[in-house]
Amino acid sequence: LPGQTAEGELGASYEEIDQVLYLYVDLGKPAEEIIRETGIPENKVQAIIRRIQLNEHKRKMPPIAKISKNIEKD
Repeated sequence: LPGQTAEGELGASYEEIDQVLYLYVDLGKPAEEIIRETGIPENKVQAIIRRIQLNEHKRKMPPIAKISKNIEKD
């Protein structure tokens, strides 16, 4: 749609999203620490983390069936 941006839809700038993703996903920091370190408002940090949690299934590998040459042997 004209005038629609991902930043507008997400409610945060790409810079803010990148900071939260790095600190939360890569470094495992809690929301309170992210807010303190970055100065990003709590409502934005919580919204980004909520999206991360809601989309966790997209980052996980699906289960696969194991096929072996011999029955009962790996």
